[in-house]
Amino acid sequence: MSAFSPTLGHWFAVAGGGALGAVLRFWVATQLIPVRAFPAWPWGTFAVNLTGSLLFGFLAVWLAGSAALNEHLRYLLMMGLLGSFTTYSTFSFEVVRLLDGGAWTLAAGYGLTTLVGCVAFAGLGLGVARVVLE
Repeated sequence: MSAFSPTLGHWFAVAGGGALGAVLRFWVATQLIPVRAFPAWPWGTFAVNLTGSLLFGFLAVWLAGSAALNEHLRYLLMMGLLGSFTTYSTFSFEVVRLLDGGAWTLAAGYGLTTLVGCVAFAGLGLGVARVVLE
């Protein structure tokens, strides 16, 4: 097995996608209105993790099955855009913040539903892509 040697194009694709993903992440975090029933729930992070997982699953099928698409597009979208858009580091910190504030039930509920939801949405993305694209 040979080691992958990224080109300058790979680096720019990841950087460009990362910049776009970060801006999209910021937009969701600042524009998503919390649900009144659970105002302490980190809705922005929850939304991007579910959406990002869905898109990652979909793109994994779409980009793997299309030889016509440029390899740099895969790096731009999957590593760059979705890598910076989804926020598991933020998710982890928010669970710890909730625990530190004594919100044990909310922290457990948020952690569990994020984990299960993101895995389910990634599977949903794979399934939808297979139905739509294959």
